[in-house]
Amino acid sequence: MEVVFPNIVYQVKRNPLIVYPTAIKQIYLNPQPYYVDVIHHVYGNYPDLENDKDVVKTIVKYYYYKIIRKWLRGCCHELLGYFKMDGSDNVKFINNMSEYKSELETSEIEDKKINFIENKVISKSTIKQILYDFIKKYHYKWIKIQNHEEEFKEYARYKLKKLFEDNVGTK
Repeated sequence: MEVVFPNIVYQVKRNPLIVYPTAIKQIYLNPQPYYVDVIHHVYGNYPDLENDKDVVKTIVKYYYYKIIRKWLRGCCHELLGYFKMDGSDNVKFINNMSEYKSELETSEIEDKKINFIENKVISKSTIKQILYDFIKKYHYKWIKIQNHEEEFKEYARYKLKKLFEDNVGTK
């Protein structure tokens, strides 16, 4: 098929391996003036996982429990220093930064602090916002976040530290 523009002739080839819909075949049979033949490759109907709410929800849930159950006990244990036990075994934020302690405590006290953080301080929406900020800042994709887990761990630690510091002195 030839497409003619003023003073220019384009030779457009159709791919015989691609099945063209009937509507497009009609356009090829009756081309409009100055019509340019564009071939659209059909790759199939694959879901866009970046915008799939269930995928995002699953990733948020995974990192929520990973932060709560694994990272707060391990590499991010210094975040537990922003909390203290009062006289009646209740956990609350420290009153000021001079009370901050980053050393390890007994597992019973750690468990109480982590339960308090899980129930009162960090929610899944908090982790979702941290993940959104991380993805936006570093231009990563939701489904590729596991490839950048160490970077996310440091970013989450920084964001949670900032959140806890902002809440020092509150109940």
